[in-house]
Amino acid sequence: MDALERLKAACSMASVKKQIPMPNGTTFDFYTTPLTLSEKAKAQNSPKGNDPTEFGLRLLINKAKDENGELLFHVGHLPGLRNSLPADVVEKIMVSFIEENQEDEQEEVQKEISLKSDKPATKKRQRITS
Repeated sequence: MDALERLKAACSMASVKKQIPMPNGTTFDFYTTPLTLSEKAKAQNSPKGNDPTEFGLRLLINKAKDENGELLFHVGHLPGLRNSLPADVVEKIMVSFIEENQEDEQEEVQKEISLKSDKPATKKRQRITS
């Protein structure tokens, strides 16, 4: 098995359910897959792609899906997402696409640290001086 195949086997690209708490006590539920470099580049290469808000909105419309895998938003929703909703609500959804990768990495680092700390300490060699 080559390196790419090993990486693909180690990573899940399965759709995961996200739940974002809403001001009225409900949740906004949607499904998404891990962000790929291609999807990231597509969002960055859109008009105004260097604007972080525009980048997040593009991720939102390209990645948020329903339980059947259908996109929840389209480009025509951009004005409504920008102007008809509280910024903090839309930002929570946008950030969820990026946070997943960071959380996974942090969990892996924590597991690695935990495994290392469970190992018995090795004795350090002492320098003999005459």
